[in-house]
Amino acid sequence: NLSGFIFDKMQIKSGKFAGMLRWTESAWCTVYGDDTGRAVISTLFYMMYTKDMRKMTQVEAALDFLIGITGTDGLMEHGVHVSELTDENIKQMHSNPSNQYCAHRNAYNRAALLLAYQLNHKEIYKDTAVKGLSTIMGVYPETMRAISETEELCRLIFPLSCLYQVTRDETHKKWLYDVCERLENYRHK
Repeated sequence: NLSGFIFDKMQIKSGKFAGMLRWTESAWCTVYGDDTGRAVISTLFYMMYTKDMRKMTQVEAALDFLIGITGTDGLMEHGVHVSELTDENIKQMHSNPSNQYCAHRNAYNRAALLLAYQLNHKEIYKDTAVKGLSTIMGVYPETMRAISETEELCRLIFPLSCLYQVTRDETHKKWLYDVCERLENYRHK
């Protein structure tokens, strides 16, 4: 039911913004990539486990929309408002780095791309996710903080797990273990 609501009621179906998942029922003109990522991840897991692929077209539309507003560094702006999405702005976003080195804003949508890649094998999904997570880890541990360092670390664990699952690259495994180890330093007895 939640998946149906997300894709049937919250997703723009046509036009320049086709695929965009609105942020909430009260914020119809805003998209946050991290929220889109989390919404899509649940549907991707459902498809992986049940083999019911009926929502794949809608999932791909959401992810394709995000890729269209992703910068050359594989990352997206914090929140995007429809009023800002002129043809020129979309071109600017897609032709320049976003410089949003923030797991809070980018990790879940990169994880969604990696999960979708496992189902549809679209290289652009893998390439965009690898580039984005590599950009974040290129500045790690000096990533941007949306809320706190522990929150940023927590938001990296699942996407880095997906990254390693897809690539089997030992560097990606090291990134995952480094983030987990750093998070362990904040454990209270």
